[in-house]
Amino acid sequence: MLPYTSGHARIEVVDALLTRSDEFLEEVHRQLLQAQQYTRRFYDAHHRALEYAVVDWVLLRLLHHHMQSLVSGEGSKLGPKYASPFQVLEHIGEVAWPSATAR
Repeated sequence: MLPYTSGHARIEVVDALLTRSDEFLEEVHRQLLQAQQYTRRFYDAHHRALEYAVVDWVLLRLLHHHMQSLVSGEGSKLGPKYASPFQVLEHIGEVAWPSATAR
């Protein structure tokens, strides 16, 4: 969005409103950047990067993905958090590793 240049409107009230709206949008943008920095700082402090080799055994996290084929029993709050270990078959991208069947 292009900023408004003062003096282009014929009516003074409109000119003042457009100028204030630009100031408001600048403040909103500044606060949004501040919130993003805060969120990034919090995330970085509580997470770490993980890398898996092709032969590693990993646990599959079931958060919001309680599948009948992976875990027996009812999917509930007290159900298992991870599925049994799976072996990594190949490395596709930063966060994608196809896995073989469980042990």
